Amino acid sequence: MSNEKVARKALKEAGFRFTHSLGQNFLLNDGVIGKIVRASEVGPDDNVLEIGAGCGILTAALMERGARVLALELDTSLAPILDRVAPGARVVFGDALKVDLPALCREAFGENAALKVVSNLPYYITADLVAMLCRAPLDIGSILVMVQKEAALRMTAQPGEKEYGLLTATIAWYGRADILFDVPPGAFTPSPHVMSALLRIVRHPSPPFAVADEGMMHKVLSAAFAMRRKTLVNNLCAAFLINREEAGQLLADCGLDPKVRGEALSLGEMARIANALRERRTL
Repeated sequence: MSNEKVARKALKEAGFRFTHSLGQNFLLNDGVIGKIVRASEVGPDDNVLEIGAGCGILTAALMERGARVLALELDTSLAPILDRVAPGARVVFGDALKVDLPALCREAFGENAALKVVSNLPYYITADLVAMLCRAPLDIGSILVMVQKEAALRMTAQPGEKEYGLLTATIAWYGRADILFDVPPGAFTPSPHVMSALLRIVRHPSPPFAVADEGMMHKVLSAAFAMRRKTLVNNLCAAFLINREEAGQLLADCGLDPKVRGEALSLGEMARIANALRERRTL
C-alpha cells in the first residue's frame, strides 16, 4: 500500500479532525511528495530535519531514501498516526520556534553534523521559521520547504521590487533562494485557498560580502526596512542615534544618494554601510 493510502486510512480510522489554527493542510499526494524528495537530493545516511511532520507521509518517503530523519510535530494527537505511516521515525513533539533546535539536532545526529531541512511548513510560521533556520548555529546545507506561493515570491524578490523586504534580504545574506515548482490547492487535504510553491534555499559557504561585524550588518538590514516610506537617512538616525547630517554624509561616503530608500539597496551596498558604521564607531 502506498504511503498516501496508508496515511488516508490511518487518518480516517483515527477520526482525525484537521485544526485550521495549526495550519493543518496535509500534503497527501504521493506524486508531489516524490517530486519534493527528488528535489531534496536526500540519500542514504543524510541527516534530515523535518518541521511539521503532520501524518508522516513525507517523513516516510525520506526514510525510504535511507535518510536519518528528525521530525518535529506540534500536535501530539498525531502520534499514533505517525507510528503507522512512518514506523520507527524519530519524532519530537513541540513548537519548532520554542524548542532548543541545536540541542535536538546534536542528540539526533551528533555534534556539528551536516544536515538538510525538508518540510511542508505550517504557513502561519513560515517567515519566523525560515529566518530562524537561516540564523541557526547549525550546519544546514539546504532548506527545502513548501510555502504559500505569495511567501515564496516575497522570499525570492529582488532589490527595488515591492515584495523585497527584511526577510528577503536576510535569506539572501545566508543563501540563494529559488522557487522550484508550484503546487495547486487540490494536492492538500483539506485544500487551502492559496497556491503553494516549493522553495529551496542553498546556504552560502561564507557571507556573500565581507563585513567587519556581522551583527552590525543585521542591524543595518533591520534599519533599512524599519519604515519603508522613510528614506534610509531617517531610518539610520533612529536605529543608530546619529543626526541627519552624519547619516547623509555616511551614505555619500559609501557612494549612495542620501535620498535613497532601504528597499532599493543591494546586499553589497548594505554591507558597505555596515562597514562604514563599524569604522565610525571604532574611531
